[in-house]
Amino acid sequence: MFDSERDQMAARLYKAGYADKILITGIGHSSKAGLNYYQHPRSLFFLMQGIPDEALMFDGLAINIHQETINLAALMTAQHWRSVLVVSDPPHIHRIDYFLEALFTQNGLSYRLIQSDIPSWHIGRWWQEPRWLFFCVSEVIKLVYYALVYGG
Repeated sequence: MFDSERDQMAARLYKAGYADKILITGIGHSSKAGLNYYQHPRSLFFLMQGIPDEALMFDGLAINIHQETINLAALMTAQHWRSVLVVSDPPHIHRIDYFLEALFTQNGLSYRLIQSDIPSWHIGRWWQEPRWLFFCVSEVIKLVYYALVYGG
């Protein structure tokens, strides 16, 4: 699924000079289908926004947020990066923070979480919108699951 709000925020941050690279995660299924990462709809969105292809990086190996954070820390270490901006949807931020905090602190890395702009998201009444009610309940379940499986 194409997550336009996250990608729109990432493109804005890149164009404003806050980042030199954009790491696209969650597209691992593309390589299994024989699709070049640059042909993925998310990559095409960035290219159509004027983001040069050399600014795009891909994590096609991770299948969950736990693996994404481990891969991100490894990439940052290999590239000698000390900090990163992480763009995500508002209700997903807490689960991402859960994994990033311990791993990044342990490795001397820093991060800043940036929320995507979603017009239908309202922090004070998320439970009134079925989409967000399901999303938030799902996030809580996933957070508990990950805490039990990966420790906390």
